[in-house]
Amino acid sequence: MTATMDELSQEWMAYIDAEVRAACRKRGLESQVRRKWTVRDRPVSASSVDDYEWKLVLGANAKFPQDRRERYEGRYYVLWLDRAGGKFIFQHDSCRGDDGSEMPLATFTEIRLLAFNNPDYLRVRRETGDAERAARIAPPPPPGWLCETLVHLTERFQPNWFSIS
Repeated sequence: MTATMDELSQEWMAYIDAEVRAACRKRGLESQVRRKWTVRDRPVSASSVDDYEWKLVLGANAKFPQDRRERYEGRYYVLWLDRAGGKFIFQHDSCRGDDGSEMPLATFTEIRLLAFNNPDYLRVRRETGDAERAARIAPPPPPGWLCETLVHLTERFQPNWFSIS
């Protein structure tokens, strides 16, 4: 393997940042990156790409119904990488009941890294015989792949409402 995990995390970070920004430009969204809530007690210097998530946010001109402004932080999609699982998780609109109430469900799409037959992943998996290890050490997909996937998903699904609490 040519890259250390730190270098590989940086490569993944740069790839995801560029792909998310490109998808946001195409869809009129804004992007933000943050560390996951579950790792906020860990020093930033000890974090890898797996500790981050990307928000694809409705633009500043998005209109929020008055009844939602006080209870909700905002409306956006969330994307994170699960290298061990060989996939991205893309969280989108939550289910609503017939009465308009929110159902206690999170709706998301798994974006499998094998979907595009990543030759680097397949090579590493063949060499090691370990799918989980291959997913952790394989480089990112080809440029444009994640962007186009995100554009498609944001056309198909609405962003989620996230509560302030």
